Amino acid sequence: MDNLERYEDSYAIAEEFREWILHIVEKNESLRDSFLNLPKELKELLDQKVND
Repeated sequence: MDNLERYEDSYAIAEEFREWILHIVEKNESLRDSFLNLPKELKELLDQKVND
C-alpha cells in the first residue's frame, strides 16, 4: 500500500494488527479462540499423510 501512496490505509492495517497482537498477549484465554480448529478426522488424515 505504501507503493500506491495509500499511507492512511497502510497505517490503519498496521494498527489493527498491532491491537490484535496485543489483545492476544494480554488475554491468554483469547488465544485459543484465535486459532483455526480442524475437525478431528481431517487432522488425523493430515497426520497420516505427513507420516507416510
